[in-house]
Amino acid sequence: MRLIQSKILPINWLEAIQNFDISNSTLSENNKIFATYLIPIILEEKEKSLANSLCRILIQYIIFKIDFLKFYDNLPPKLIEDTFDEIKNERGIYLVRKLHSIFIEFLTYQDLFNKGYIISDFTREQGSCYLIMSKDGQTYNFEVKFKESPDVGKLRLYDYIDGYSLLEKNKFLSGKNIKINLKVDSLNDSNLPIILKEINIFIDKQEDVYDGENIQIFDSNKKSKQSRDINQVLKISNSSNIERIDDIDKLVCDIFIRNNGHLTKLIKKSGRYKSKDNFTGCLIWSIPFHINIDNDKIKNAFKKINLNFDLFVYIVDIGKDEFNFFIPNKS
Repeated sequence: MRLIQSKILPINWLEAIQNFDISNSTLSENNKIFATYLIPIILEEKEKSLANSLCRILIQYIIFKIDFLKFYDNLPPKLIEDTFDEIKNERGIYLVRKLHSIFIEFLTYQDLFNKGYIISDFTREQGSCYLIMSKDGQTYNFEVKFKESPDVGKLRLYDYIDGYSLLEKNKFLSGKNIKINLKVDSLNDSNLPIILKEINIFIDKQEDVYDGENIQIFDSNKKSKQSRDINQVLKISNSSNIERIDDIDKLVCDIFIRNNGHLTKLIKKSGRYKSKDNFTGCLIWSIPFHINIDNDKIKNAFKKINLNFDLFVYIVDIGKDEFNFFIPNKS
């Protein structure tokens, strides 16, 4: 469930974005780089850019003077520029997902920077590691892998509605507690466009309840008109319960090792490097908000894996504090 924001953009908001003077703004130097890449996307996508949380934050900074990305001033500017150059053709919800991955990687850089590592080589050749950093006179090749549970995507559906609620024509959404129930097992690239179309129908109809083929949306503050079909009620009920997973060893194996998972990819890539190259893995795992996993069991599961390289693991637990740990190589 999400409480939808209550601000409304002025009619001329796009004109304000177009006339925004980046160079003379109060943005930090790094945030000026973000704005330089994002404003053309906003002007191209217009209303659609509101579905992108990063574009939306910049729009709100320009229109409402809210804070914009205060935590990225220690990133090397070239790292930001190179990263945005790699995704310049992405748009829509796929850009949102890519940007989420990138900003997780930025946070990884910040953690390594705080541990005393500094970037020693910005070269991004085909097949090279994501970060080449140095510490105490030694060079380290960091390969960063980000794994996101499909269920995390449900949060973006709320962001999608939240973004469009900024428009005057959609102000009926302002301040409502919106509840989304999926009628599909998971979000994926094949059903996501269809589900977004259904959300657009919900917004266009301006009704309190939408009950579609793939998704159900309603204002939780009002009596729901949802179907009382017993199977549907059970499915909705189960989707809102906290899911506890105890067999963490199997979960880690299924997600990160089998079917060429990210750990398997790291193991394969490590074979291209010699010991003097200090190949190091960085694995970021974004866990869905409705899953409860014991942190110690996660760490123990990774400890049991036989790796010939050091591994940093970052657990991004949606709605909770991050949990990070280090697994030294066993060679």
